[in-house]
This record gives sequence, structure tokens and C-alpha cells, in this order.
Amino acid sequence: MDERTRSAYSANAAQIARTHLAAGKGVARHFAQAFAPGDRILDVGAGAGRDLAALVSEGFTAYGVEPVGAMRDQALAAFPQLDGLLVGGALPDGIDALKDQLGSPFDAPFDGLVCSAVLQHLPRGELFDAVFRLRGLLRDGGRMLVSIPVERPGVDDTGRDKLGRLFTGLQPGEFELLCQRVGFRTIGRWSDPDSAQRFGMRWAVLLFELEHAGDGLSPRPLDRIEAVLQRDRKSSTYKLALLRALTEIATTQARIVRWLPDGRVGVPAAAIADLWLEYYWQLFDSPVFLPQAGGEAKARAHKLAFAHQLDTLRAEFKGAGGLASLLTAHRQGALAPSHAKLYGALQNKIATTIRDMPVRHAGVSTSGKLFGFADGRVLVPADLWQEITLMSHWVRDSLLVRWAELIGRFAKAAGQGGVREHALGILLEPALDERQTSHARKVYEQIAGKQCAWSGRGVDRAFDVDHIIPFALWRNNDLWNLVPAAKAVNSKKSDLLPARKLLQARRPVILDYWQQLQEALPRQFDTELAHLTGAAGDDQQAGFEALVEAVETTALQRGAARWAG
Repeated sequence: MDERTRSAYSANAAQIARTHLAAGKGVARHFAQAFAPGDRILDVGAGAGRDLAALVSEGFTAYGVEPVGAMRDQALAAFPQLDGLLVGGALPDGIDALKDQLGSPFDAPFDGLVCSAVLQHLPRGELFDAVFRLRGLLRDGGRMLVSIPVERPGVDDTGRDKLGRLFTGLQPGEFELLCQRVGFRTIGRWSDPDSAQRFGMRWAVLLFELEHAGDGLSPRPLDRIEAVLQRDRKSSTYKLALLRALTEIATTQARIVRWLPDGRVGVPAAAIADLWLEYYWQLFDSPVFLPQAGGEAKARAHKLAFAHQLDTLRAEFKGAGGLASLLTAHRQGALAPSHAKLYGALQNKIATTIRDMPVRHAGVSTSGKLFGFADGRVLVPADLWQEITLMSHWVRDSLLVRWAELIGRFAKAAGQGGVREHALGILLEPALDERQTSHARKVYEQIAGKQCAWSGRGVDRAFDVDHIIPFALWRNNDLWNLVPAAKAVNSKKSDLLPARKLLQARRPVILDYWQQLQEALPRQFDTELAHLTGAAGDDQQAGFEALVEAVETTALQRGAARWAG
């Protein structure tokens, strides 16, 4: 509180107290909803004592702080029962002094704070510090009830009323964001009339809950990931690869995860390993050497734990279709025995590396291990998984840039320049080509009298293979995502998502094509549909429901345009 405001309250304490005490309940109407019976509550800026007295009368263990001595005198005169419960203290600096000097019963942490009609009196430059100090008074999970004026007539161009009190203009959304940045989440919002019935005045009442973990880090899950990326030791690209795989599974294979009763989500390590194989195959294939760990650039050789197995498999498929050929043969169960053995060894080594490296070490240098591992699954905190799911496309792009920067740093240490840009180009390039739809095409070419999946128009051999979920959005060539379409129709649909009504109307046709794909390529189709459904791959009805969900969530999260046919 600035000195002019403090002086105004001191000089006009009796008048201000009469106005407050004659008014209605004000913020007190929300106490029962905001706090639990018996909570220890601190009223910050208690003023004339109305709210503090209400807290006490409602059975809370309540205390108050008020910076203006004349206002404390008014409060004690009106409510003698507050004697011993109300002391001097001001935001922001006085809060620390309060904690250090008063001791019990004012010891923090409190279960709740009330900060009614107070924060608007602080200069804007002090607001962050004040909220940060208030945070320090609460236990984890504690609540803060705040009221701020939304409309305040009678304020001049300098932000002061006729008494000289400062009123910093605060919009509720702006204040919510400030609180969220220091570890609060908003759990209640109200718009209240002025309890003193002053013309043109309304109040925003906001209820916050403190989520911080007590380690000085932000409680937001993605901020904790940021702490890992900033503060953990970066001797390899493993952590980036793990996080990237989680974002892609959250987008395209969300149903394969298992929600556990301990507040974590289990993600199959085998699914992560499949994605790592694709990531590192591309990077190892680069004509420009792209180091993935410290020391690799100087030696011009990859030293990742699974590098030998990956190089061996790459050599076997060099000139024989590369990664696409390997993945297709594996999904069809058509790998030669020697190749199947190499593939299995590589997958096992990658899964072991995931468990022993990024899962074991991510977060250790900040607030403790972020991930766990059990029963072949990487265990992710549920709140982190939720935020990754909602923000996956943004998180993934950020991770790719960071991955390229780390590769560039490894290369620069050995005097190799210009690598970052090349690495980013490789990382942004899909592992599989959009045009790799030949297996679906061969099946459709054998179907007599086939029709366009979208229009019903008859098509013969002159048809396109369309991605139901556009490749630009999912980079997915799985069989369930590929249907025949008339060339003109496919051109109109382009990179648009089918509208829900169209998708449902064409359900029988799509399911019929799925059945024929399953009969022709049973192992590949079942494997790929299981990635979408998280269940048996031969359950095509469940597969279609998963497809509808995937289309709708993609449209909502990506803002993708729809195509009605």
C-alpha cells in the first residue's frame, strides 16, 4: 500500500469503517463454499474487521492483519472479540516480517486467506510480489478468496479517488493469470454487487487453490517438463525422444494407455520403442552426421546404447526399401527369421534404454523423478498426461526445435557447424512418405464394382487412396486410415477432416472396406487398428467409434476445417 493510500485510510478511518460496517455481508457470503469447517484463515487487510468477525462467528480459526493502526482501532471497537486476533501488517514486505516476528498463532502455513478489497490499492509493479508473498502463507492445497473492483466510479486520471486512495485497474482475467503463474488455479468465480450499494460499483470475487509442490517450481505439469529440459544434464537426446514419443502417442494412440488408481498413466514402453526406432533411423540415415550424445561428433560414430543394433538393421534394409519396408514386413509378420531376430533385439534394447536412462533420470536434478516404470509401461503423472494430450501439437514442435539445438550444440563442440538447421529439417520430415499407400491400393484394385468412400460414385482403377484423417494432421498411413476415393472428390477433400454427419453416413462403406483389408492383410490391419483402439484389432465396430473420436478431437484441438462432402 502506498503512503497516500495509507494516510487516507488513517485520516478517514471512522467514516470508512461506518460505511463498511453498515453494508451487507460482502465477500463473507462465500466463506462456507470457499473454506472447510475449522480451517485456519488469515484475513489480509482486515480493515474495519467485518469479514474477520464473520469468519470467527462461522467457526473458523481466524486471524487478521491490517496495516493502518486507526482501522485496527475501529475494528476492535466494533468487535471486541477480535482482541488478540488482529495485528499490524502490510503487503507485500510486511508479510515476511509478520511471519518472522509474530510466531504462533500467526505461524504460516494457513488453510486459507481472505484478501477482500485490498489488492487494488497496490501499485501495479508490486502486485506480483504481493501475490507471491501470499502464496508463501498457504499450505499446499490452501485456498485464497480475493475480491477486486471491476467497476470503480469516482477515480481520476491518476487512479485515485477523492480521499487520495490508489485504485489500480485490474481485470479479473489479468489477475487470474497472475495468480496462475505463481501456482494457483482458479476454482470459483462470482460477480457481486457492491455490499454498500454504491452506485456503479461491482466486484469480481475469485477463489484460488494453491497447487505448488513446495520445491520452488511451478505446479503446472508442462512447466515441470520445462524445468527438466532446462536444468537436467543433457548428455544425450534420450529425454527429448521420450517426451516427443509421449506427445505422439497422446495424439494418435491415446487408447493404448492405462489409467492407474495411483494417479498415473501407464504408457506401453513397446509403443515408445516403436517411435524411437523411427526417430533414430531417420537421424542415423542423414548424409550429414547428426550426433545424439556428447562425444559422438568428434568420434563420428553414434554411441547410443542401441546404436549397434540399429546400424545392423539399417544395413540389412539398405537398398531394400529402408524403414518403410521394415515396418510393413514387421506388421505383416513377413520378416525373414534373421531380420525378425534383429528387430526383436533392437526393440528390447530400446525399451531397456528408455527404462534405464530418461525414465530413471528425468527430473532428478530438479524435484525428483518425474517418471516411473512398471510392468513394461512408462508411468506418467496423470495431470502431466492430460496437459500433454491437450497441448501435444504445440509441445511436439517445441521439442523438435530443442532436439535440433542440442544436436547443433554437440556438433559445435567438435567444430562442426551448420548442423542445427539440417537436423531440424530431418526431425520435421515424416518418417514415412504420404504416398506409401501401395498395400491398401493393391487390395482396392482387386475389388470389383467399388465405390468412392465419400460420394458413393463408382470408381474403377482410376481412383485415389485418401487418408480419412489427413496425413498433414496425423502423418498416418495405417490401413484403417486409407479408403478409395474418386480423384475429383479426393481433390476437394484435400487436407480437410470429414464432417461428423458424413463420416457416420459412410460408416457401412468404410467398415466394408476395413473388412476387405482385414481379410487381405489380417496381421497388419489388426496391429494398426489396435494402435487406434487400444483393444483387439479385429473389433472393427470399436475401431470406427475410435475413429470418430479421433476425428472430432483432432478438429477441436487443431482447429482443422471440416468437409461435408
